[in-house]
Amino acid sequence: WCERTYLGMSGYMVTIEDAKRTDFDDYYKIRCGKSDIYWMGYEAPPQYESLKKVFNSRIVESSFSNIGDKRIYMIKYTKRKMIVGFIQLSLTLDGVEIGYSVMEQYQGKGIGTQALALAVEIALKISECVYLEILEKNRASCIIAQRNGFLPKEKLKVKNACTGKYQIYRKYWYTNGK
Repeated sequence: WCERTYLGMSGYMVTIEDAKRTDFDDYYKIRCGKSDIYWMGYEAPPQYESLKKVFNSRIVESSFSNIGDKRIYMIKYTKRKMIVGFIQLSLTLDGVEIGYSVMEQYQGKGIGTQALALAVEIALKISECVYLEILEKNRASCIIAQRNGFLPKEKLKVKNACTGKYQIYRKYWYTNGK
């Protein structure tokens, strides 16, 4: 079981914890949010049972040691004692990719910035190569990345498997300000 805490300058406290089966309904609610659907490149909310199967393959009881494995962590906003987002770490040939989402009503409060800082700590224990892939037009996420020591590098044209549409992402590499 993993829990990390961050107390930011603004006074917000955020923890990230390994996702458990009992967290699925909160995860599903986050994934069904308008902003999550939009920024993930989908046109509709995910199908409940399909997403549950994927979720259960990415929680603490599942494998996280091979290329392609993914692990989900839940972001808890301790001021309200509730789950407000998630972090996903993915083991890739390039290192560890971090993805995240914060519920729309909690965006703009520093929660994503704090949660990403905690995720970076975990990712660096796995690989010295840590990166994000962010839709180029997602300015808020680009700012969060840069606040956490990531620098923008190559552009990627990615075809969304669900919609068939191409989108431009930018890969941000963790540099710790170097």
